[in-house]
Amino acid sequence: MINEEVIKEIIAENNYLPEVVYTSKNFSDEYGLSVLKNKAKNRELLQFMFGSKSQNNQSLTYRLEFDSRITNYFGAAKPGYSHGRILNYKDGSWRNKGEQISEKEAIELAYKIRTGIVNTLEKITEKSSAVDIYQLLKKNNVPSETWVKKYFTILYPDKFMLMLNKEWIDKIFSPIGLKPVEDWYENSRFFCDRAKAFGLDGITFYHAIAKALNNDNNVGNQGDTDNLKQPVPGSTLLNEIIEALRELGGKASLKEIYKQIEERDNIPSIHEVRTWKESIRATIYTHSTDSLSYREGYQDVFESIGGKRSGQWKLREGNISDYKVFEDDITDEVLEENAFDKSSWKKWEEKRNLIVFGAPGTGKSYKLNNKK
Repeated sequence: MINEEVIKEIIAENNYLPEVVYTSKNFSDEYGLSVLKNKAKNRELLQFMFGSKSQNNQSLTYRLEFDSRITNYFGAAKPGYSHGRILNYKDGSWRNKGEQISEKEAIELAYKIRTGIVNTLEKITEKSSAVDIYQLLKKNNVPSETWVKKYFTILYPDKFMLMLNKEWIDKIFSPIGLKPVEDWYENSRFFCDRAKAFGLDGITFYHAIAKALNNDNNVGNQGDTDNLKQPVPGSTLLNEIIEALRELGGKASLKEIYKQIEERDNIPSIHEVRTWKESIRATIYTHSTDSLSYREGYQDVFESIGGKRSGQWKLREGNISDYKVFEDDITDEVLEENAFDKSSWKKWEEKRNLIVFGAPGTGKSYKLNNKK
């Protein structure tokens, strides 16, 4: 059993909650009820929900499997992007559970699934449990596939757990005194009820338990049940900036921060990732109330010296001992996650006048300069 005080201490030191909330909200804005309701029965809907990488790498099922901004906290929609899905595109044709079907049939099926999900989402209330949602899914004929579970987990992190297979569930349940049953949705309800006792959603609670097990040398992660370690790359990039500022006396310009992070040499392949400076800026901006890009709910870590757009930063209130440092690795995906969406430029290839909107540090100037 993990001591509850250990879990509380880990929660206090590793604040995953803002990242989970922000990821969930962004996902809902892109794939939630209001978006799905406006999708007609056509090829666009099919591509939006089930498009392959070559067709639409922003499709719902593709991102559930491969987008690190989602998988960092919610795991991937395993088993496999091209396996275990009711619809997928392979070898130039659409397939339903491996059987080739026409595009028209694929569109019909996608629309049927979309309608079932919409009808389910419209009935979910604050009091609905994972079990209640499962009953709605059954009533609305939504297929019980891994990506569906992952989809609803991201939309409702307070109602669902992250773990999918039995061994994985056992490893997380046992140390907190829970006994799993056969039904995944019932287990989600048990787990989230326990999470609420700590004031957490199921996803944040999972990361805290995984961290506690790591500290006891019981390693693991969501894709491999022999390894429970769950890195939080966004937080480690934040900590790298904090440590760089500490070494610079608590305040510095952006250029000095870049140089210090280079000299610290803790980020792998730093010069192979074009957007690393942009990601550092974006991390500072989203963690400072002095910036227009501050994300509600994020820790207010950085203070602008001389006001907005000065390029000079210090740790808030000058207290550089308050901020905790995590031990996870920084990945290249983190450095790239704030890059401006390359696909957006396809719409304007032939346009002469462009108005580009986006938060600071998302690659707007770089893209414009390279289009001259």
